[in-house]
Amino acid sequence: MRRWFIVLIILAGFLAMANAATPKDHLGKVRGVITDVHKAMVVNAQVTLEGDKGRRRLVTNGKGEFEVALPPGKYLVTVDADGFRLFVSPEFEVKADKTRKLNIELHVTKPVGLTPASSDPMPRESN
Repeated sequence: MRRWFIVLIILAGFLAMANAATPKDHLGKVRGVITDVHKAMVVNAQVTLEGDKGRRRLVTNGKGEFEVALPPGKYLVTVDADGFRLFVSPEFEVKADKTRKLNIELHVTKPVGLTPASSDPMPRESN
């Protein structure tokens, strides 16, 4: 019985050392809101966070919000939404146990290939 107790203590010691030797990678958060220039929320925008620790893709919710936990490091945010110009942020840093807040304003894209209606009425033939 005493022998099993000693083996158990040695095993627990090894597990404790292994756990202590593994660094705990505390995550940071990025939270944001995507709006247009009139402060209307942009729903279902594709948000990509890319950095030296990887890439995460998500979609804004019904209030134009997004939130993601990421390993500490440097990141860029790209936002793509129908009818808006592509947004690419400057590089920013995510810090462990901190929340980075982003309020991103998108601008409407210019229509392509559309011809404006003429304000001149077509001349009619007179009889």
